[in-house]
Amino acid sequence: MDRVPAHRLGFAVKVLGGGGLKSHDSRRWQSGPHLSRSLEHLDAVFDYLDRNALRVYRLSSSTIPYGTHPDLPKLDYRRQLDEAAEDVAALGAKARRLSLRLSTHPGQYTVVNSPDAEVARKALLDLEQDTAVLDALGTGREGVVVVHVGGVYGDKRAALDRFARGWERLSDRARERVVIENDESCFDVGDVLELHRRLGVRVVFDWHHHRCKPAPAIPGPGAALAAAYATWPAGVRPKVHLSSPRTALDAKGRPPRLEQHADFVTPWDLLDVLHAAPGPIDVMLEAKAKDLAVLWLRAQMRQKFDIVGEGYPRRDRKRKEPSMAAISKYVTVEAPVEKVYAYWRDFTNFPTFMPHVKEVTAVGDDDSRTRWKVDGPLGVDAEWDAEVVEDVPNERIAWRSVEGSRVENSGVVRFDSRNGHTDVEVSIDYEPPAGAAGEAVARMFENPEAEVEDALERFNQIVRGW
Repeated sequence: MDRVPAHRLGFAVKVLGGGGLKSHDSRRWQSGPHLSRSLEHLDAVFDYLDRNALRVYRLSSSTIPYGTHPDLPKLDYRRQLDEAAEDVAALGAKARRLSLRLSTHPGQYTVVNSPDAEVARKALLDLEQDTAVLDALGTGREGVVVVHVGGVYGDKRAALDRFARGWERLSDRARERVVIENDESCFDVGDVLELHRRLGVRVVFDWHHHRCKPAPAIPGPGAALAAAYATWPAGVRPKVHLSSPRTALDAKGRPPRLEQHADFVTPWDLLDVLHAAPGPIDVMLEAKAKDLAVLWLRAQMRQKFDIVGEGYPRRDRKRKEPSMAAISKYVTVEAPVEKVYAYWRDFTNFPTFMPHVKEVTAVGDDDSRTRWKVDGPLGVDAEWDAEVVEDVPNERIAWRSVEGSRVENSGVVRFDSRNGHTDVEVSIDYEPPAGAAGEAVARMFENPEAEVEDALERFNQIVRGW
């Protein structure tokens, strides 16, 4: 296999794995949505990203609900950022600790070069809002706001000029964040490179858009990628967007359009991008299957081409890649974090609050390895060994079953101290095996959401009186 550069894969906004996770507060304005609720959702999303070694993620441009709505001044993005400043800073610190690269990409209604002055003004406000979010999170220069040039409106030259004038009205901070992308129908790579020469704006290269609308003066996608790559400063890894075209008939039996995105990205498309890249890149997959597309593509690259992206664990090829179920729940415990962490860290306490867990014992002198026994049907128990893979006192514990265990599972619990009480969030992944062990696990998780929720409530009651 030829050399491929270091690369990371990412996805946008929606999390479909683990039963799905919300990415932002999507309530209507009448229900009092707020950035603080979005931050709670993102906290769980970041944990999911960490569990799956996903380091590139696009935030929703609705993270601040109604933040630029002209008729809702109480929801102005600056006001919401001020009101949630402490929580925003905490989430940003977490993102840096997890080495997450965050970005945004305002949608089709953010048209900087619109001939309508009000539409253009609103577009610039959207870009300022997303800039403020990334600034408040403390992201570095790699945190960007991606935008398209806009529409042609019958005169491409005038349309490019309007974009340039809009760009010049942005704040200095926004001009440091905003980058432009070639699109599939109006402005090709040559057009956005012209804006780079005029304005200094960086270019995000979209591989599939280039296939749909190639630049006549640029010989092939490799040269286009190299030209976009060169617009990024030293020390900031360039971004590339990648999708594969949809090929299936739609629900009404109509053929697809080439510019439509497929559910997944083919490994050959990614290989083309990697072989063309002049150096390390971050690849944002714009696939309908979101995170599932990233996980699937990563597995294909590992299994078929022996290519592992940066930060992704290389797995034993003989070991089946698990397809685990996932549960994520949280509870607020009215006790200090030191007490809550200590009770959880002693895994022998688990039978006191987790249903069907009969016994947890230490294996040898190392308290990071334990043996679990779960009661099964007809008196047949299931057993497995687990090991702690991360232990940050009063913040986080992660564990997983050891290789070769009859029951594959893993989990992570996060502790967040807040004014004398502790927010506890636990996520558990498990792969029920066949046979008696599988039946035991099935009993343990007959109704997984309810079982874990009840277990956390019992944990809360026990620790409060402990």
